[in-house]
Amino acid sequence: MGIITLHYSVEPILKSTADKVAYILRHFAYNPGFTSSFFPDMELSLRGLAAKTANNPDATCRNIALALDEAFKRLMPDAGLQVDAGIVYGSSTFFTVQIKVTDSLGNLIIPAGKIEIKDNRIKLTFEGV
Repeated sequence: MGIITLHYSVEPILKSTADKVAYILRHFAYNPGFTSSFFPDMELSLRGLAAKTANNPDATCRNIALALDEAFKRLMPDAGLQVDAGIVYGSSTFFTVQIKVTDSLGNLIIPAGKIEIKDNRIKLTFEGV
């Protein structure tokens, strides 16, 4: 099963697991959040999560992993993906979260993504495997 996109710079239907994961992570990082009152529990937004728990990096990491895990299970139920989110670097003013998405054998699906949250700004970068 593919994911249909509405973006001109990517394929109209994503079929590979890596492409789907990258698309969902990008949506998660850049979705402004608080945009739907109909399905607030299904909203996938880093900004929405960070607004609730940004003062507690551990809780933010747990919530990121839970939200992405639920999204992958809902959107890609047969993929058997596992999400791990942890703090790579932190201080009293900002922290960086690394997100790893692996298959059932522990292999990275895409290069590890890092999300930096600083002064209410979010930066998403990917590193090589």
